Amino acid sequence: MTAIPPSDRPAPIRLAIEGMRCAGCVTSTEQALRGVAGVVAAEVNFADSSASVTGGALPDLLAAVAAAGVRAEEIIDDRAADAARDAAELSRYRTLLKRCRFALLVALPALAFGFPAMLGAGMPHRAMTWGSWLLAGLTLAVMAYSGRQFFSGAVRALRAGYTTMDSLIALGMSAAWGYSLCVTLAPGWFPAGTAEPFWDVIPVVSGLVPLGRALELRARGRPSGAVERLKGLS
Repeated sequence: MTAIPPSDRPAPIRLAIEGMRCAGCVTSTEQALRGVAGVVAAEVNFADSSASVTGGALPDLLAAVAAAGVRAEEIIDDRAADAARDAAELSRYRTLLKRCRFALLVALPALAFGFPAMLGAGMPHRAMTWGSWLLAGLTLAVMAYSGRQFFSGAVRALRAGYTTMDSLIALGMSAAWGYSLCVTLAPGWFPAGTAEPFWDVIPVVSGLVPLGRALELRARGRPSGAVERLKGLS
């Protein structure tokens, strides 16, 4: 492809991207944008959830981003876009904290239930049955509420033909829940000493990962606020 002189290039189109969760999302979004006809360059910034694209038609760019499993809209007013992004991130921050609290609340009895197994003491099946059924319901609620973001992200990525961190987390939690249910239903299927459920894995992961993302949003918001204050001073 023949390089276009910088002076002849069209003005870049700036997009606000919503739905990116990890570096894999950034890579897939960039690849989708660069694959649009007429695009000369495309860069995605994970820190401020934006993209700068040179060349291509806006409808084609938006369609390509949607096909990659995320959402986008054109940035026309920087201040309005920053305000909308800050409001969305604040709402997401609060939602992540709520999901984190619920998951870690369930993690406490789940860890207490599995503590004898951690010490190697084992747990009789009669004593394990009632607790396992209770934790099966509680951890299912955790996956539906606190872990819903992982499953929805994994489905979007699968439809777009790639995998992300959400795919790995959703697969791990599903495997832990399915194995624990099988152990509860039929412990005799497993070798001696291995029929122990892993209910605690689900709420711990569902709680700590959203907590990390909430802290990440908070850390990203501090420099953004400083930049806004500098703009005001200028």
